[in-house]
Amino acid sequence: MKHFPFDYFPTPTWVSSFLVKQVNIKPSDVIIESSAGTGELINSIKQAGGKNILSFEIVPQFQVTLAQQGILVVSDNFLTYPNLSSSANVIIQNPPFSLQLSFIYKAYQCLKKDGQLVSLMSNTPWRFNRPSYQRFKGWCERVNAKVVELPYGLFLNSTRPTSVNCYCLKIIK
Repeated sequence: MKHFPFDYFPTPTWVSSFLVKQVNIKPSDVIIESSAGTGELINSIKQAGGKNILSFEIVPQFQVTLAQQGILVVSDNFLTYPNLSSSANVIIQNPPFSLQLSFIYKAYQCLKKDGQLVSLMSNTPWRFNRPSYQRFKGWCERVNAKVVELPYGLFLNSTRPTSVNCYCLKIIK
């Protein structure tokens, strides 16, 4: 049995394509992929014409996999990487769901004016009523986030299946 790091669920190709289709990528855009895994989203971004991609990945074995595909990893930790404020035109991510709010808040800070953020996320903030989730939902309203529930079973046929219910969050700054 293959061992996967906790909270690693590779984005199925059709989900990657769906996320990328939510934004308008131009060849000149600076694009961030905050948790690159083994490159599923990056490959879809490249197919859509993305060229200037800043990728981040914390798992060393995945950094090697990315390097073998010719994908440059800027840093191992998106959340602590400095000097990214207002640097990206587009951010497309499938962050670790255990850290999804932190990734979304940081990604928003990284967007330029009129920048586009698309993030896959679990349904947890809508399922539970914790103060941090209430604050997040209020923040989503303030930044005019569009949140769409996705069909059940996105990851059932993944290389690491899970039945988590997912949402797609989209923000234009």
